[in-house]
Amino acid sequence: MIPVICKFLCSFIPGKENRRRKRNHLTKLITDRLVDSGKIYYLTSPCREEYARPDQLIRPGMKVLCIAPHPDDETLGVGGLLAKYPAQCDVLCICSSGYKRPSDTKSCEEIADERIAEFHAALDVLGIKNRWIVRIFGDIPHISNMEEKMDTYRKLVNWNEYDLILLPDSFDGHREHQYVTCSLIPRLLRAEGVKETCLIGYYPIWGTVTCPNYFERTSRTHQQKLAAIACYHSRMQSEDNMGDRVSALNYFYGFLADYSTKYAEALRIEHVEDFLSREDRRDWGRYN
Repeated sequence: MIPVICKFLCSFIPGKENRRRKRNHLTKLITDRLVDSGKIYYLTSPCREEYARPDQLIRPGMKVLCIAPHPDDETLGVGGLLAKYPAQCDVLCICSSGYKRPSDTKSCEEIADERIAEFHAALDVLGIKNRWIVRIFGDIPHISNMEEKMDTYRKLVNWNEYDLILLPDSFDGHREHQYVTCSLIPRLLRAEGVKETCLIGYYPIWGTVTCPNYFERTSRTHQQKLAAIACYHSRMQSEDNMGDRVSALNYFYGFLADYSTKYAEALRIEHVEDFLSREDRRDWGRYN
């Protein structure tokens, strides 16, 4: 019943002119014929003419780099995708984020080491072999500490060998997530170089993706993702119900990807040239 209702509602969405716009190398995967025949539906979104068919982004031979501001961000955001393509994905965690909460009895250094161990345990579950995490601890925010590690980030990763770089959504609710996406990574890519054909994929952490235009079906790897989330027990308490919260979000994205898909992860894809031409929004700056 729901697919019938959605198909009916979609018939009122203007945009046949949008669908016939010239498409780039990513969005040409979808055709007007498929849309008009009812096999694929555009949903109400400013980016609806840019939706690509699910599971058609990461091709054999592509190299993917996931940037995680802190341990657990990569798993919460794209753990299912990472588990789906483990041989093609590398992960760089920018900051181990060792800081004390009022209830913590361990030192900041001990907390950083604990989170590093959890990061490696989670990525073992996801099957990721190439991963790096930078040890940072102390008072938050850690933005100044991350600035001091710029040379480390340059040396750890061969930035110009990746076809897709995954980043937190630029409007994410966490100040350090915004800083990584809007300031740190653009400066690194300009300094180190990047493939001209590289794509940027924004993923959700504390929120949803702004105008997603791509979905990756992750039903087969969802339980693996939940097992990886469970590795991060020091910062996530059982009452946080993070597994349930992430499952709910991925269930919603599964509906958007395909009415028969149970779980999916959403991305907003854009070309690296557009990413690097954008000025630093500096929303994160208000927290310094």
